[in-house]
Amino acid sequence: MKYNKANIETIGDGKAIQAVNYELERVIENCKDPNTEATGVRTVTLKIKVKPSQDRQRADVSIQATSQLAPDAPSTDQMVLARDGAYVANAKQLTLDDYDEKVSEIDDAKEGTDD
Repeated sequence: MKYNKANIETIGDGKAIQAVNYELERVIENCKDPNTEATGVRTVTLKIKVKPSQDRQRADVSIQATSQLAPDAPSTDQMVLARDGAYVANAKQLTLDDYDEKVSEIDDAKEGTDD
């Protein structure tokens, strides 16, 4: 049986590199996601655990790559608080015509609850 010198490329037939590349791809996608914190730090960690046998002739090797991604950015909106409830009308996403229509809907809803 032929043995290769143990290094990051040969342990587990290169699975350490494959695992790091997979987690790095997840980090890159998370960096590009507009729903996450833009400047949040992302990390990729590779753990290699080596547990020698009692006679020190062999060792079990465990490989694990993990990533820590930036969390989703908080979403914000505004509510109009009224005596009979709360209403959401996000003017940032509405045209002026849409805004007038939304305000009319809120006013109509208020009038319907006063009866």
